[in-house]
Amino acid sequence: MFHDVQTAVSTITRSAERLQASQPGKTEEEKFDSLPAPAQTLIKAAELLQLRIRSMPLVSNPAAASYGRRLHKSIYRMVDSLVRTLQPVAQNKGVALKLEGPSHNQVDVYESFDLLPLCLIENAIKYSESQQTV
Repeated sequence: MFHDVQTAVSTITRSAERLQASQPGKTEEEKFDSLPAPAQTLIKAAELLQLRIRSMPLVSNPAAASYGRRLHKSIYRMVDSLVRTLQPVAQNKGVALKLEGPSHNQVDVYESFDLLPLCLIENAIKYSESQQTV
């Protein structure tokens, strides 16, 4: 059953990517910015759903976090992407997300590493009062 859900999420995500790719602009950010607000929310919701699906196997097997290959990732880009993805969730709760300062650090991490900042930011949004900044 989980495989069927993964297939559906993959279909939604690929459709969202095609929608964004069809927009005018040279960069992914420009293409995203040219979308109407409801389409931007749809794309970010698809990204968030995909992240949540990736975390599900870790619930039943936490050791799986160290499986797979290690990737060279930019911490700033990873957190910036999550902030952009979670922005609609934060706005619905009346919480502002703010990412300050650049970071050029690159780290070698497992594919599952993205889930750590995701959980931290999601919990900060969830447990913050309205009109707070995370």
